[in-house]
Amino acid sequence: MNVQQENQEFHFSYSAGQNSEIRQEVERIRSGYAEDEKDKLKRVRQLDNKTKQPALVFALLFGIGGMLLLGGGMSMVMVWKHMASGIAVGVAGCLLMAAAYPGHQYVLKKEKEKYKDEILRLCDELLQERDL
Repeated sequence: MNVQQENQEFHFSYSAGQNSEIRQEVERIRSGYAEDEKDKLKRVRQLDNKTKQPALVFALLFGIGGMLLLGGGMSMVMVWKHMASGIAVGVAGCLLMAAAYPGHQYVLKKEKEKYKDEILRLCDELLQERDL
């Protein structure tokens, strides 16, 4: 063995570094204990989805149902030669499709009113926590 290798020593020293590094480390540690903020944000997202989902389902059902009726009415006219009933079914389909968007807006407005207070309260709490 070489004499130089026998005399080698290992020295280790730790320093936290600059203020920005200390701040990052403290924030990382704090984030492990700050579950309350994550829970509030998760709850706000859930409530937001809860307000939008019924309106989306309503619009999809009316839109798809209207298209199917319109297609059925067209088939009645072109294939089976039932002109009057085919036109009536097609017009009913068009009316359903036309009602999809206003119905979506109405259902969305009602759902927003239902959850508005809780969503605003949680958002205000989250924003106040961020400002500290």
